[in-house]
Amino acid sequence: MFGFHPRAVQDCRDRNPIPKVHVYGDHVFVVLHAPEPGTGGHVHYVELDQFVGPGYLVTVHGPLNPAVSLDAALAETGSTSTRCSGYATGC
Repeated sequence: MFGFHPRAVQDCRDRNPIPKVHVYGDHVFVVLHAPEPGTGGHVHYVELDQFVGPGYLVTVHGPLNPAVSLDAALAETGSTSTRCSGYATGC
């Protein structure tokens, strides 16, 4: 439907150890990480992949470590969705 670059789609399936930005002709692919405290001082990096294009944002969560809660993985997109009701709002 969106025609995302195949390499970016593959990056959504794999764990990415570092943040990245790839600019394509009609969209941008971004990989971000957020720290999530674990037990015993361990820090998990929660990955959020994003495809940003004209008039849309598609997010992909994961791969997710089983020790990280789904709520932690959805924290960033959840806070954004409560601030924005759609593209028409300017978000």
